[in-house]
Amino acid sequence: MAAAMVVLAIMNETGTKPLLRKGKTANDFANRLAAESGRNTEAMVAMAMTASIVDRWRYAHGKADEMLRLAGDRMVAFSTAGHTLRLFVQSGLLAIGALLAIKQIITPGMMIAVSIIGGRALAPVGQAVAHWRGLLGGREAFARLKDLHRTYPIEGLKMSLPAPQGRIELRGLCAGPPGIERPVLKDITFRLDAGETLGVLGPSASGKSTLAHVLLGLWRPHSGTVHIDGSELSVWNRAELGRKIGYMPQNVELFDGTIAQNIARFYPDATPDEICRAADRAGAHDYIMALSEGYNMRIGPGGERLSAGQRQRVGLARAVYGDPVFVVLDEPNANLDALGEAALLHTLQSLKASGTTVILITHRPAGLDLVDRFLVLDQGEVRAFGPRSSVVQIMNRPAWSRGTPPTLVKAR
Repeated sequence: MAAAMVVLAIMNETGTKPLLRKGKTANDFANRLAAESGRNTEAMVAMAMTASIVDRWRYAHGKADEMLRLAGDRMVAFSTAGHTLRLFVQSGLLAIGALLAIKQIITPGMMIAVSIIGGRALAPVGQAVAHWRGLLGGREAFARLKDLHRTYPIEGLKMSLPAPQGRIELRGLCAGPPGIERPVLKDITFRLDAGETLGVLGPSASGKSTLAHVLLGLWRPHSGTVHIDGSELSVWNRAELGRKIGYMPQNVELFDGTIAQNIARFYPDATPDEICRAADRAGAHDYIMALSEGYNMRIGPGGERLSAGQRQRVGLARAVYGDPVFVVLDEPNANLDALGEAALLHTLQSLKASGTTVILITHRPAGLDLVDRFLVLDQGEVRAFGPRSSVVQIMNRPAWSRGTPPTLVKAR
């Protein structure tokens, strides 16, 4: 009997697991589509996209409902079959016990005991079949947690190291986004002294943003190492190192709170002087003071009350908050006007004067006169690395313009 119920449980899993997976995928897509629609309402309305987006959401939501309903129906069917089988066995045990009691082979008390014990013994299996959906959901959630911890492992206690100076070195780095086996970056090796500014150039999909993620420890390399002040990145205490690192991603995401809180990274020990200093270094102090509530203005989820350029400048102020020794700027001038570009140039000059190591990823020439070295990437490989004047000279050669760029061997 127990074997029969186990078979039912296995049939329940094989029959419902694909449906639950499809239903969850469709439901996640519908939820993401709804969230994206909320963030892009103006574009949807302006370009008459609302009807088509709503149709996509309805289709995905309907698909999710259909898959989950079919899975639920199958679970109910298997649960009912298991319950019916368990009652049938209990009734059979009671009937056999009654027959043996009539023949005086066992006592009536033994008959009742056999029925109770049989029912209790089979109850856990029956409950497992009845609650199989919850068990599957728990197992999938556990698998997602394992994947999350595999991608972003929990760091143990690490000894505090001396404050970093900003010397960066990559050795044979091969890396790519988590979950992708084929590396985007291939055998990247270079070194920067503390206080140097590196301009990273290259066409789209050449690996520039991947390099930024690996330098900051957000993605783990497939092979090779990243060293800060001679120590491998994994050796550093993340909480302490993060206070000395500045980062402005390509798409600046701010948090629901005041401008001051976002600039101060929501650190509870932030002081007004530090916040104003960071805003001034980013050239954002004057425009923030011109707002009706100044630094106390709540910007809403994702910084929705600010323009793209304003978010960029607040993100830049957040990156330079706390006088970091190492700053990575990924397309910092993507949404800036002329005043914003001038403020960015002022920020780069300030960082250079303070001896901050800067990685500047850009397609536009603003600020490149301040760059000490260039790194040119193409298809994840180093096409050129060296002092700015040498790389510019090589990039101006006819061979480079014909699409066959030579490699400048200047790494040290």
